[in-house]
Parts: sequence; structure tokens; C-alpha cells
Amino acid sequence: MKELKNVLVISSRPPFHSAGLGQDIIDALSENGINVDYLTRFKYKNQPDNVISIRNEKPLIIMTLSRLLSFLRLDAIKRIIHRIKPQKSPYIINNNIEIKYPYEDNPAIPIEEVVNAINKDYDLVITLIWQDMITTETLKKIYHKINAPILIYSPDMTPMTGGCFYFNNCTRYTQGCGFCPGLNSSILEDNSRRNYYIKKDNYAQMNVSFLGNTWMNQYVKRSLLFPSDRIFKTEIVIDEVKFRPLNQTSIRRELGLPIDGFIIMLRSTPDIRKGNKDMKRVIDKFVKKLTADEQTNVCILTVGNDYFSSICDISSTYSIFDLGIVDKTLLIKAYNASDLFLCASIDDAGPSMINQSLMCGTPVVSYKIGTTLDVIESGKSGFYSDIRDVNTMAENVHRIFELKLEQKANIREFSREIALMHNSKKAFYESIKNIWSIVRDVNAC
Repeated sequence: MKELKNVLVISSRPPFHSAGLGQDIIDALSENGINVDYLTRFKYKNQPDNVISIRNEKPLIIMTLSRLLSFLRLDAIKRIIHRIKPQKSPYIINNNIEIKYPYEDNPAIPIEEVVNAINKDYDLVITLIWQDMITTETLKKIYHKINAPILIYSPDMTPMTGGCFYFNNCTRYTQGCGFCPGLNSSILEDNSRRNYYIKKDNYAQMNVSFLGNTWMNQYVKRSLLFPSDRIFKTEIVIDEVKFRPLNQTSIRRELGLPIDGFIIMLRSTPDIRKGNKDMKRVIDKFVKKLTADEQTNVCILTVGNDYFSSICDISSTYSIFDLGIVDKTLLIKAYNASDLFLCASIDDAGPSMINQSLMCGTPVVSYKIGTTLDVIESGKSGFYSDIRDVNTMAENVHRIFELKLEQKANIREFSREIALMHNSKKAFYESIKNIWSIVRDVNAC
């Protein structure tokens, strides 16, 4: 019986991107005896031997400007400039739908460059982030070169759409796309429909399967691009050694946070999908339930940019502590310093921050979306509510606020336990191994 020995992971972003998601995949497999190579776009400093870069480096002008701004620490100036003249997205955006793949047959990096960088045989290919690098046209050529099953482990909706990243309220992906609101299209035979059917044809020529959590898989089934027996449940992997519970009091003291405060952590971003305005409404409603003294004890801890602070009233009774863009070490400390992680994403496969928070033992209050369906158990690892139900979400924040010390310890302990069950490296490896045993001998349609 053939064994799984050599795996190629393909992602446009390096292994350390998104708090080390790619590296966690590498570690989860390699710690169980599998040789893993990682194919990405650009070479980077201290790149290990098992990482294959297609191009030597980012364009010189981008690297030079990035390093100069970093050296001069002009983050504050950049934020002011972006507010005066916001950065224009390189993608097509209409009706809150972002088209990151306008031409399925013309990926961002020429197919030959990607395929020529692969010079070994592999038993399995796992794709992660496609953005700015590949499409199914690339995958088809890779499959024909190495004839290995491909698992699409996607953090977004791209593999099931005619080019959009997330489809918001659009259901055209269930009908082969066309009339695409992301393209402001009023015709059926538009480029989204063309992309959709190129994908459909390409998938038919490969041994390819889709991996997603419960929320993702309910959508991919409706797209009709993957047969039901090629859709597998696989959840995100989080390094349980790095993301772990720490002493909350010590971390708060180190970060200069109130030792006895009620700390709510959130990600600050203007991205509409991430729901910062909803979170402000939730916090305002929650605070109104408190006494004057209790209100001043509430602290909002943000990571990311300063958007959340910018939409809050100066007269707010709660304090806001912005950590800014953080590295993994500080991110883990932020989770541990907090009483809960608040998430109001309205269109999201994850977000992975929910899983990271739970792995650190910090419960989550979220909308019923994405990974929440798998890892949030009411009263045990947090609470969820229907999308846009800010009243229930505020009540759920208050429920965690009212927990006694023993109850708080119990919910933190169970949060960690459920994360280990669903998101540990061992759980990910076992999932990949089981899927491999099913797909390894399947021929393309």
C-alpha cells in the first residue's frame, strides 16, 4: 500500500504569513514523518531549503520603499496619508464584492514559471492562498506534470466562484455565475461565467478535492464544481505549542493593561466583512448595562490598524488600547490578556483569530459564521448569535462579564480543549492522512 511521504504546499504567501499558517501546515505534516516542500512567490530573508521561491524577490522599488518606511517608522504618517487619499485596491470591487481573479486563464504569475519551479515528484499537493499567483489553469498544468492528487485547502471562496474572493449575498455561483454584481454586469455571458466554466473543465481533468470547515463546505456543495464525495471537512491548523494559555495577570502587567479590568480584544480594520461598526454597536450596548464604575473598568484591546478607535466617540466611558500591527508573540499575549475575543465578521470562512483565541484559552463572542459552527459551544467556549443581531451579541458579552472566577477558569479551560480537538497539528495531520487514503488512487474524471 502506497504511503504518504512527500507533499508540496503551494501558497502565494510565505509560511510565516497569517500568524504562521503555512508553517503550521509544514510542521503538522513533517512532525509525523512527511517530507514537505513549500512553493511560494518571492524569496525572503533566511528562507529554509524546503521553501521554493518562484521569483528572487519583490520588485526593487517596493522593497526599497517598504524598508525605508519601516526604518523611519512612518506608520502614523502613512495612516494620515491613507485617510486623505485612501489606497486604491488593485482588484475590481463593486457592491462589496472583490474580484481578485478576473481572468481564470491568465493567472498573476505565468503558468510556466510556477510549473518549472517544481522539479521533484510528490505524492500530494495542498494549495493554500492562490491570490496574486495561481488559478485552476496553473493547477491543471501542475497535475499533468506530477500526477499527484490536489487538495484545495482554501481560506476563501475563490475555488467555488467565477473570480470573487467572497460573494457577499450573491448566489450566482450556484448557477454558474453570470450577471456578476462584482463586475457590475447585466449580462449572463460575462467574464465571471467564463471563469466558472473554465474552472469546471479544469477540475474535471484533475484528481482534485476541496477541504473546508462546516460553513465553507455548505457553500461549496451548492456551487456544483465539486462532487459531494470530493468535499472533505478539514479545519484550520493552529500551533498549540506557541498559541497556549499564559498567566493573564503577568501579561496585563507587561502590556500596561488594567489588572482587574474587563478586556475585550478585537481586530481593527475598515474591511466591511470584518464588522468593526457592528462591534462598536455591541460594545456600546453592553456598556449601557453596566454601572458607572463598571463602565470605566472596560478596556478594548485592538490589533491591526487604528480604524476602530477612529469610529469611537471621544466621550466613550471605556478605554481603548491599540497594539497596532503585531507579531505572533505579541498577538498571543493579547489573546491571553483578554477576557474574550469579539468577532463580528459577516462573510468569513474563519476567521482564524477565533481558533487562535480559543487555543490560548480565551473564549469568543461571534456571529454564527465560519469556524464558529465547529468550535463555539454555547457557554463552554463562548457564545454566538445570528448575523447582525447586535442585541444578542451584547448580551453574550455581558454573560462572560458576569462569570465568577471559577466559571471563568472553566470556560478558559474548555476553550483550550475544544481548540486542541479541532485545530491542533495532530488533528490536521490525521485529517490529511485520512483524506489521502481516499483520494490517492482516484483517477481524474
